[in-house]
Amino acid sequence: MDADTKPRRRPFQGSCHCGAVKYAVYLTLPRQPHPGTLDSPPVDRVYRCNCKICHKSGFMHIRPPAPADDFALLAPADDPFASLGDYQCHDRQLHFLFCRGCGVRCFIFMGDGHVVDAQPGEFGLVAGQEVWRPKGQQAGANAWRTGCYLSVNAHTIDAGQEGFDMREWVENESVMYYDFLTDEEPKPGQYGKPHPGGCY
Repeated sequence: MDADTKPRRRPFQGSCHCGAVKYAVYLTLPRQPHPGTLDSPPVDRVYRCNCKICHKSGFMHIRPPAPADDFALLAPADDPFASLGDYQCHDRQLHFLFCRGCGVRCFIFMGDGHVVDAQPGEFGLVAGQEVWRPKGQQAGANAWRTGCYLSVNAHTIDAGQEGFDMREWVENESVMYYDFLTDEEPKPGQYGKPHPGGCY
């Protein structure tokens, strides 16, 4: 495996359509082809869900393994619950945050966060720049109601950044598909093909 194809953790910038919401996230890319069907997938995963809210809002989930280290909200840099629109449904635990100007949903969140100064070299930012960051560890795949839940919408990562090509994820079948369309017990995640009601 040469240096260009070896997965490595690197920062990427993302934003809503109007630019009022800006963030940075660390991803490990390129993604490797899937290892097969996993009943308990790793926390750091990319997936599509066929539930109504995810499907209708066109959400492509990226779950960073360590939100406190891997994600920073650059603008607005204060409390996103005060600055962004917030939609909740079902049991009203997850916050489907969106830009109040253009309506784009950049991330879903549950948990606590705080405003901190960026460290030198972090996300390629200027040292001391104020950013909002989540607190706590990422909730597990099968225990998402505990801890911090952060899911970034891959569609909002800014295009044209070196090493970021969502087409490769579908082509090498590294996207997992979940079935949460009905209230029945969900099936295990699967690779290769979405569940009924979902999309690639």
